[in-house]
Amino acid sequence: MATSASYYLNAPSLGSATTVFMNADLTVAAPDGFYSDGTIVREQVGSVLLPQQTCPSCATPCGSTINASGSQGVYLLDLDTGSTAPDVGAVIVRFNPQSVPDGIRATLGSTVYNKLTSSVDGLHQSTTGGNLTYVGTTGSDCGISGSTYPSLSVFQYNGTSFVNTGTTQSVTVAPGDVSLGASAPGNTLMVIPKLTASPSVINFEVVGPCSGTAWSMSVDCPVLLTGFSSSVSAPSYEAVCILPEDSTYYNASLYNTPGLVGLYDFVFVDAYGSVPLTAGFYKATGSITGSNDWFQVDANGVVVAVGVCPPPVPTCPDRRVVFQICNSNSAIDDNFDIYLNDVYIGAVDLSQNAQVGSVFIADLNTAIEVTEPDFVCPLAGMVVYHFSPGILQSSNVLEMRNTQNNNNGNFGSIGIRNYLLDGTDLISPCVITNLEYSGSSGASFTFNFDYTECCAPVWYRLINCNDSSVGYSQEYSAGDFEIDERVTTPGQTWVVAEELLAQPIGTLYPITATGFMNCPVAESYNCVSGNCVDPGDGTGTYSTLAACEAVCGTAAVNVTSIGAYMEPCVGGSINDFMGADVSLDAPVSADTTIQLEVLYTIPPNNCSGGLSYTSFSILIPEGQSNGSVNACTGGQYFATGANICGYCISSCDNPEVNIGPFGCVS
Repeated sequence: MATSASYYLNAPSLGSATTVFMNADLTVAAPDGFYSDGTIVREQVGSVLLPQQTCPSCATPCGSTINASGSQGVYLLDLDTGSTAPDVGAVIVRFNPQSVPDGIRATLGSTVYNKLTSSVDGLHQSTTGGNLTYVGTTGSDCGISGSTYPSLSVFQYNGTSFVNTGTTQSVTVAPGDVSLGASAPGNTLMVIPKLTASPSVINFEVVGPCSGTAWSMSVDCPVLLTGFSSSVSAPSYEAVCILPEDSTYYNASLYNTPGLVGLYDFVFVDAYGSVPLTAGFYKATGSITGSNDWFQVDANGVVVAVGVCPPPVPTCPDRRVVFQICNSNSAIDDNFDIYLNDVYIGAVDLSQNAQVGSVFIADLNTAIEVTEPDFVCPLAGMVVYHFSPGILQSSNVLEMRNTQNNNNGNFGSIGIRNYLLDGTDLISPCVITNLEYSGSSGASFTFNFDYTECCAPVWYRLINCNDSSVGYSQEYSAGDFEIDERVTTPGQTWVVAEELLAQPIGTLYPITATGFMNCPVAESYNCVSGNCVDPGDGTGTYSTLAACEAVCGTAAVNVTSIGAYMEPCVGGSINDFMGADVSLDAPVSADTTIQLEVLYTIPPNNCSGGLSYTSFSILIPEGQSNGSVNACTGGQYFATGANICGYCISSCDNPEVNIGPFGCVS
């Protein structure tokens, strides 16, 4: 049976050597027999090597899974990855040590590999290059750190099982070799880059230093790793989330999801897995497990964090964010420096018993000012600061850092708005959020708020101008339409009644502004003093001007006199009831009601001051020319009497009647 051991040559390779030696001084020839470097074989006879032969590999082929269990010892496995041109790429090794600690390393050519990653806790690797890395659980540790095992039995895999070679090996476990965890690491993953077809045999060494060992290993044949689109590196997830994904990187997946990055995967610059990705944050939307957008790798190329990108800061070229901070209760508060996302943007001096504070405008142009404020406190008491809009983020931290304790507690309001920029005027604000600060004297305050859209979506409740039915608009931005504004949908006219923050149920209409307020009023006319007048509210007697003019101004009946009087109707000498009358110069052709307004005072007041008025509806029946309200039978009672100071006609429901000079003047 073939065994592995260290021998020495008197030439750079087995092919050019003449003798195989047992020692580095080349003084002791190796025993006669066959010697191989995995590619060729030469027989040594009498301390002289015979011509070389091609060696059929006796190593275990790749794609195999090896299970081992047994006593304490050193377990050797030679694995053939193929020696033809296509046999290049990344060799993926999955090693499961169970719980009892086992050490592992692999050698391809002259390079030793000992770096592992686990889906449980990430990187495991000896701090010394070339040493074995020991993995397992702390609970099953047999005190391996710093221990030397002078004569561990050596076992060689023969294709089906591990066979004791009858030799021993001394093994020392350095403290830096031990990488145990609280939980079993499961299937750890190692990547061995195979850049050329030869050498093809990987030599694995697994050491079980405790009383017994049980582990499994699967070794895939070399394959080029699957690439995925990614951004370049950035120092933070906030910075990387705005970068384009114009690079290609490659992952070795713990979860068997090539091209889909998972936590604790190895990530490489190349498809062979030979160059780990530089430490930093990377954006790879759609190429990360769990619908995440970014991943972070450490200096070993291991994914140590994944996450979702925050929404981008909205692009609102026609709007400016504005803050107001004030003591809205008009009581003295402390003074503060104001920081937005850890950047100083101004201060507030709240040391007055008045609504004072500051306004902060996200534009460095100091000519820009708020002209349509909707804040709690008036602008007259505000100090104005301007700051760079680049400080704003989608998720923001606003800090009030206390600079002066004014010993009166703290309570006030913070209004955050997005104003429409009209020239240098800020108008038509929409609300981002409203906050309150409240606390003891000397306190500082920190707030978080999101800025993810120019204006929050709103919907509008509509009233139909035709039948007063209720409808709802589609989604718009706050401030797009005003309350009482007239809008239209196809075939209908509406007026805006209310702004809603939650989407209503039912049909949602696209609405169009008309430039007018309120519902349109139907045309109508009244005949007033011989003239046709539109009252403006749709209540006129005539629906068209022509209908009104047909009768108005050609009245055949005129008012000739009006009057009001007092009588003592319940006895005594006090004139305690008021009556009224109207006279025409001709009978009316229909029942006519005339509204008479009477001005009066209560004694002892005279008509020079303290005037009041009352009304009488005087009916002139059809065919009559006079009408009256009898003081004693239908009049109005005044217990102490009344002085009549004047009277006039406020309305007449018959357009044939001309009230002439007796009409009331407003």
